[in-house]
Amino acid sequence: MTISSWLCTNSTKNMLIKIVHPGGHVELHDRPVSAAEIMLRNPRCIVAYPHVFQQPWAIVAPDTTLMLGQKYYVVPVSTIRKLQRLSIKNSPSPMNENQSEQP
Repeated sequence: MTISSWLCTNSTKNMLIKIVHPGGHVELHDRPVSAAEIMLRNPRCIVAYPHVFQQPWAIVAPDTTLMLGQKYYVVPVSTIRKLQRLSIKNSPSPMNENQSEQP
C-alpha cells in the first residue's frame, strides 16, 4: 500500500461513523447523527460503545451525538440486560468478601 493510499484510507475512516448492527451489517454516516435517530430506526435496541461486551453499562444516551471516526454497536435491549445480569453475577460480592475476612 502506498503512503497516499494509506493516508486516504485513514482520513476516510476518520470522516465516517461506523455503526455495527446485529448480524454484522455495517452502516456508515458521513455526518454526526444522534443515538436517538439510530434507536428510532432500530426498536428494542440500544446504541453502545465497542467495549459494551466487557462492560455492559457502556451504552450511549439517546441525546448523545455520535462522533465522526468512531465505531458504535446497535445491541438488542435483551442482550444488554443478559450481559448486565451476568456481570453482576460474576463480580465479587462485597458481602462475601466481608464475611471471609471475619475470624
